[in-house]
Amino acid sequence: MSVTTPQRVLDGKYRLEDRLGEGANGVVYRALHLGLKKSFAVKLLQEGSLDPGSLARFRREAEALGQLRHPHVVEVTDFGIDTAAGDVPYLVMELLDGQTLADLCRARGPLPVEQALPLLASIAEAIDAAHAGGVLHRDLKPGNVLLCPGADGAWLVKVLDFGLAEIVGMGCEPPGEESPADGRLTATGALLGTPLYAAPELIRQEAASRASDVYAFGVIAYELLAGHPPFRGSTRDVLDGHLEGAPPAPAPLGEPLPREVWEALQEPLRKDPTARP
Repeated sequence: MSVTTPQRVLDGKYRLEDRLGEGANGVVYRALHLGLKKSFAVKLLQEGSLDPGSLARFRREAEALGQLRHPHVVEVTDFGIDTAAGDVPYLVMELLDGQTLADLCRARGPLPVEQALPLLASIAEAIDAAHAGGVLHRDLKPGNVLLCPGADGAWLVKVLDFGLAEIVGMGCEPPGEESPADGRLTATGALLGTPLYAAPELIRQEAASRASDVYAFGVIAYELLAGHPPFRGSTRDVLDGHLEGAPPAPAPLGEPLPREVWEALQEPLRKDPTARP
């Protein structure tokens, strides 16, 4: 794509340099602000992801994201629409170094309770802060949680991509029934987000709410403690599990979780959104 050519300058301010990653929402670059001589992370959203009527919604969402200030939320410092590349929207964020929670899960498997709980507490604080600011995440998953080295040797948790599933959630075909369940369903009239972490009401194509993010948080908590999500298999298997299945009691390394932890873990995974904490 022409918009991802290194050394491109966005709006005369941000020179794209190293490519840092690519996901369903777009491509992330290290970028130098030519005036401040400071590096940021710039996410170029999908080329053609917004029709003219949706650009105003992008601006509203970006403004809301820019107002979020919390130690565990990646800070959005600027946004714009690169008209030179055909109205490609972009977000500018603080530049961070670390690994995603998904990387940690793949490398480590289930975490001991005493290691998982501080990470989950930080994620919960970030979600609460966003909800207090009127922002839903809509696609909370381990790949959207960044773990940065902290000054005391502990991980500093940063949640990113708040609201982006809604911003770019148009025009993509949903995967078939045997598609990988960690793929995204973002077609108009279909599920926004990632099936492995999708709340039952979203599968039923009901409106997203704070409770939907709480459910995704519960799936992440289960995965951290069990080493895998509560429902696995094809996309259809996973969606059916969210709708009707009971999450099996995890027994990482052959040992059941403490009773009080398992009881707490089930609360955000309730099928009824009004019954979640």
